[in-house]
Amino acid sequence: MKLDELRAMPREELEARVAKLRAEIFQLRFKAATEPITDPGAIRRARKEIARIYTILRERELAEQAGDKPRRKKLSRAARKAARARAAARS
Repeated sequence: MKLDELRAMPREELEARVAKLRAEIFQLRFKAATEPITDPGAIRRARKEIARIYTILRERELAEQAGDKPRRKKLSRAARKAARARAAARS
């Protein structure tokens, strides 16, 4: 599946897709052990799609966490130096 199609899917469908792909990998490995398979790249493609799905799920999880607590903007070296100078001048 294309990445855009995967991103459009809800979490439940993605998890169901992972379960389907894992079963497919199991069947392909079993078939490869007993007889030559016609498409040896199928296992690799299924593994990569599982990785893509897990990446999308993790991105969503991080986006939810970022919504809960705001992240501080990282200051440049010059900005940190100026802030320390201001703090020292106040003291």
